[in-house]
Amino acid sequence: EVYRADDLKVGQSVALKFLRAFDPSRPETMGRVLNELRLARQVAHANVCRVFDIGRFEDEALVAMEFIDGENLESLLRRIGRLPRDKVVQIARQMCAGLAAAHDQGLLHRDLTPRNVMIDGRGHVRIIDFGVADATRPPHTGNTVSSQTGPADSLYHAPEQRAREATTPQSDLYALGAIVYEMVTGEAPPPHGLDPDTDEVHTSLLPESVAEQIDPKLERVIRRCLQRDPQQRPPSAHATMAALPGGDPLGAALAAGQTPSPQLVAAAGRTEGLKPASAAGLLGTGLAALIAVILLAGQTFLLPQAGMELPTAVLADRAREVLADIGHEPAVAHRVSGWLLDSEAMQHQQRTQQQDWADPHAPAVAFWYRQSPSRITPLNPLVAPSLEDPPTTRAGMATLQLSPSGSLLSLRVVPEAAGSGDQQADSRTVPDDLPWSTLFRAAGLERQQFEPVEPSRDPAIYADTVRAWLGEGTHGQPLHVQGAALRGRVVEFEVLRGWELGEVLQGNEAAGAKIDRPEESWQVGAARTLRMILFFAVLSGGLLLAWYNLQHRRGDRVGAFRVGLFIFISAMLTWLLIHRFTGGGAGEMRVLLARIAMSLFLAAVVWVYYTAMEPYLRRLWPQTVISWTRLLSGRWRDPLVGRDVLIGGIFGTGIVLMLQLEVLLAPALGTMQPLPLTPPPREPLLAPLLGTAPAIGTLVNLVGVGIWLGFTALLLALLLRVILRRTWLAGLAFCLLTAGLMVMASEARGVLAWGFALVIFSGATWVLMRVGLLAAVTAAFFCLTLLAHPVTADTSAWYAGVGLLGPGLLAAVLAVAFYHALGGHSVLRGLLGDDAHGVG
Repeated sequence: EVYRADDLKVGQSVALKFLRAFDPSRPETMGRVLNELRLARQVAHANVCRVFDIGRFEDEALVAMEFIDGENLESLLRRIGRLPRDKVVQIARQMCAGLAAAHDQGLLHRDLTPRNVMIDGRGHVRIIDFGVADATRPPHTGNTVSSQTGPADSLYHAPEQRAREATTPQSDLYALGAIVYEMVTGEAPPPHGLDPDTDEVHTSLLPESVAEQIDPKLERVIRRCLQRDPQQRPPSAHATMAALPGGDPLGAALAAGQTPSPQLVAAAGRTEGLKPASAAGLLGTGLAALIAVILLAGQTFLLPQAGMELPTAVLADRAREVLADIGHEPAVAHRVSGWLLDSEAMQHQQRTQQQDWADPHAPAVAFWYRQSPSRITPLNPLVAPSLEDPPTTRAGMATLQLSPSGSLLSLRVVPEAAGSGDQQADSRTVPDDLPWSTLFRAAGLERQQFEPVEPSRDPAIYADTVRAWLGEGTHGQPLHVQGAALRGRVVEFEVLRGWELGEVLQGNEAAGAKIDRPEESWQVGAARTLRMILFFAVLSGGLLLAWYNLQHRRGDRVGAFRVGLFIFISAMLTWLLIHRFTGGGAGEMRVLLARIAMSLFLAAVVWVYYTAMEPYLRRLWPQTVISWTRLLSGRWRDPLVGRDVLIGGIFGTGIVLMLQLEVLLAPALGTMQPLPLTPPPREPLLAPLLGTAPAIGTLVNLVGVGIWLGFTALLLALLLRVILRRTWLAGLAFCLLTAGLMVMASEARGVLAWGFALVIFSGATWVLMRVGLLAAVTAAFFCLTLLAHPVTADTSAWYAGVGLLGPGLLAAVLAVAFYHALGGHSVLRGLLGDDAHGVG
């Protein structure tokens, strides 16, 4: 029973609702009522009746609510029948707004019927009894329907409510659809809801006399709300409001100078799927670009040109054979190996125009192998063991470096009985039984073609014998071979290229030896410095904005937490897939704790970025985060999410294709030949060459890196927008700045390099600021994956299988995105022009 009463303290009329469905003297009952109504008091919205207080009167509980001078919708429908179309849409929109405000606070109605929808004296909708339905149900019954519900009211309850199952926001949306149905038709809603498997979507849900007068959009809203399966109903009240005819709540909020909520942003934009022809065109473009990248890989990527003849396992066996040939066969407890890029060799060959990336004595890619009688633990616990970390200093430890064809490049061995206090013997004293010729053959060289010279430098390991030889390499470049031994055992052997010798070979230059020492150009150093400045500027600006947003309680904290958690999980999973566990006890625990700390740091930085920019993006560029917000809310099958992933994948593949075209066109246009495309300089480098698990770990890592890059780029664009005050100026500055960094970092020169860079980053600016964050993150992931994986069209290559793992995953992502971008449209019927409705 509800009474109008006067609040004598404030002089206002209020409504007193007596709750007689339970005994308020029971503590657990009263506690449930207080908890439910405490949530209801937090809802402050023009379309929701305010709850003021709860009290007791003569052993009866009562709730003091806002007094509404008007008529409930049940009485109005009984009096005038069905409502005009415009009035239906107006009431439905206001009901959606009220439900959205309550759902955002975690509050469900659970008993939404026309009796609980009031129309006040100004014609505004007010939803009443939020929280009262659940508060009045008896405890421990499992019932999710008010105990005062009658047979007529049950028509508005979702099937899961009637089955006494858990309720969700979609349960209230079912009631909303039932009420709208009754407003449109003047009749009671369908008693059991709709089943998409049995109810033909092309048949009108409404009576024939009404169907022709109703906007199809309104009918689609009713149909989706009345689905039996909660998963088939709209994802939120915001989305339902946006789907109503003429609904643009996002535009209305921006026009009113408000910052739209994350839920409102997620509900904005299109909800229906793409036309099948458009979706098929995007899919075909993406797959064609992927195929083109694979076909051009042999001419433009480094690894197919680097002479990758022998698999990782074979090279590891080759390294052990070399050690056995020189008599180094101690007990081995730990072995590690890997691949590295030789940037000095690449720069040298670029400047001398040799372009022989498979030179066995100066390869662009090299294999390294290490073994030790004890566990190999790097000094830096954040990274895996490498060629130089830890140093080769322990007794019995050995380190080798081989070319991809198996030629020995360097060897370093610590004898088990190595001393530290002996004086170095005269380098001219050489035992006859030292296996120099064996090591020369392992390096693919003939000892007879090299002349003895003075050693170029002291060995890294204590030795009593040091020898050196000078000769020519494959392209006439000087090669300096140096070996060292201790008490008749080889401890070091190394093949040095001319540019590595420093001042030692100055005397040989007069004899005609050409020595080219690659030095880092000023623009590469400037690009590195500028990148560091930009990183710290973006991080500092992000910290300030994040602090300001936290102080004012702004931002999507749930979304920021989810993104940070994903980054942490991906960083840890990457480590688990790539790290080689040895059961080292305390050493492994140290590495684990360091990795957890680094993963938490990465997650914290991304959390700061998202907290800093998300509220401003919703205010300034809400279109950039619509699909991203939907993805964070779990709507990964949303058509807009699928569309943006398609666009991002096409653009990311297109970036790689543009870089390939630059490599191919540079010689024809007479410009400086760019280096072949190499894996991005991020750990783990070249890990896919080590096996399937490291390849999967690389893919997981690149998802996190793609998110990092997308957030960094968007935050930089946002900071430029805040500084320059104009979106077009921020876009222009972002394009020029990033294109300039790309040209400087690649040492490229001329119109061709600038032209390709401007084309790439003009597209990146458009994707970032017009399509959105999700497309930018997807583009970064696609681009990095194609560069990081050893892609090749040569199926006979030993790494072809793992190399195609990346492109195969990208093709699968495009296919899944295409399916969801359709939003339920039939591809065949759509291409034949017979898919006018769909279910999106």
